[in-house]
Amino acid sequence: MPHGVLCKFRNEQQEYSAVGEKQFKLLCKAIGVHPPLELSHSLVQFSATALNDVSTATLFVINNHVSLNQFSHAVPRIGKGDIAPVGPTSFQFIIPEGSPITIMPCVGTILPGKKCLVEVSFRPVLGEQLIKQEAVEMMRRAAEMRVLRARELEFQFFEMLEIRSEKATLSITLIGEGVIPSILCSVEGDVLNLGYVIAKETATSTFKIENTSSIDLKFSILLESLSPNRDKQQQKPPAFLTSQGQMDFVGTQNYSGLSVFSVTPVEGIVGTGKSQEFTVTFSPDHESLYYSDCLKIMLFAKEIIRTIQLKGCARNHMMFVEGGDPLDVPIESLAMTTSPVEAESDKLTKPILLKLECVQSETLVVPAVRELRVGGIRTAQFASKKIIEFNWESLSVVQMKGFTIDPVKGTVDRGQTKVITVSWMPPAGSDPTQLMTGTATLILKGDVKEVYSVYFISRIVIK
Repeated sequence: MPHGVLCKFRNEQQEYSAVGEKQFKLLCKAIGVHPPLELSHSLVQFSATALNDVSTATLFVINNHVSLNQFSHAVPRIGKGDIAPVGPTSFQFIIPEGSPITIMPCVGTILPGKKCLVEVSFRPVLGEQLIKQEAVEMMRRAAEMRVLRARELEFQFFEMLEIRSEKATLSITLIGEGVIPSILCSVEGDVLNLGYVIAKETATSTFKIENTSSIDLKFSILLESLSPNRDKQQQKPPAFLTSQGQMDFVGTQNYSGLSVFSVTPVEGIVGTGKSQEFTVTFSPDHESLYYSDCLKIMLFAKEIIRTIQLKGCARNHMMFVEGGDPLDVPIESLAMTTSPVEAESDKLTKPILLKLECVQSETLVVPAVRELRVGGIRTAQFASKKIIEFNWESLSVVQMKGFTIDPVKGTVDRGQTKVITVSWMPPAGSDPTQLMTGTATLILKGDVKEVYSVYFISRIVIK
């Protein structure tokens, strides 16, 4: 192709135009391939996984090729070539070298109309390349620190002081250097989540700050729930009424009036290049999913240098389900009521809403995928019950509507969570202008039996 050529794609024909108004046309052809095997879904999402830990997911390899009748359905073939024969068909997954993914089984043979369950495992390790990247990042931070120190030298100040008497005047030059205080905090992002705890029990978490400035830093810790201005703020309408999508930093509080969150130490001094560890304690006295507070780190009783939102959830029982769409607001009354309905609330069916959106284009359909997490709370109570069991019921109707749930039953140890993947692939002929809905039942058995009605609402998004 000559130098300076521009390319325009037009269907199967490419047109090249070069300097001098000359044009060259090139006819391009491609051969479509329809394989005889299909995957149950093409997107596998793993939950956040610690280094050297393992997360697993499952999918199916399906042999839907049961007939050579090309007029009733799309048949596997290469271009316009012969239709692939109906019969046992083999598959093999080829995994890139050094990949943290393993697949079992990676080879197999599937009979017509059958499917094979495949387990996909993700085990992240700290490879050589990641170590090099971290080293580069550390060098970058060191360079930034040198720049910061250089900038600190720019904030130098001086003033002339004169001491006068009847016979003489003494001049003194006062010199000072302004320093920008700076810290590094071990909390990633702006949220420290202490997770789930049994009501009236406690959970703790720690974080550190490092003094990266050239002077000692005097700090104090403030909690928004203990702010003297808190009473005035509570007279305003809640944030969910005035600013959609936002929420108050201070959420549910204890009935007893005692602080839900506490932090130690609350004040002190961090020397240059030194670190200070803080312990955050979460002590809820009743069940709620919306405990929160705002922790602020103040320097020299003047400057707020770091803000962290504290979150936690409390349950009366040893298990929980999370991951659905909101069905209520993150504000609750602190008035204690004893209505018969609330007294029997543990026996009621609890609702969960899942919204799914399937992206569809002219050439591709991306299934909608959501996750629910079933967890067990680590506690000294309920010693006779070591694990949480879960299972789904009433799945036949939602499965006919294209919903897939994996796994449909299982167990969870205390202090652990298990991911349930819910996916939706619109059945053939689905109307993109209409919502697809369905309901299934999720049952948890721990120290008590809990029943959840899971409502699915799905739609097709055309791209």
